[in-house]
Amino acid sequence: MIEPMIATELWTSFVTLLRSYAAAAGLNLSTMPQIKEGRNSVAIVAGGARMEMQFDPTTRKVEFQKRSDAGVLLISGDFEILLDGTIEIGGSKLDMDHV
Repeated sequence: MIEPMIATELWTSFVTLLRSYAAAAGLNLSTMPQIKEGRNSVAIVAGGARMEMQFDPTTRKVEFQKRSDAGVLLISGDFEILLDGTIEIGGSKLDMDHV
């Protein structure tokens, strides 16, 4: 029961990190990236692309899709938020801020 609560807190930290990076990136762009948050989802819209992420706190998996402004799927995949605050993606374990 405690693991989904920890995973949710780690997801919240990850989304906060994304907001910070989007704000920093916006300093060099003509328009600020837009962040749209749901309970277990986040979408980042910037430079004609949209990255959407859906989080499942019971499995700690995050599914993502990046689409062009025309809706064409550019990339998709998933990663897992580990309980030690790192992320596993493609068989590699990375710090959250490296994803």
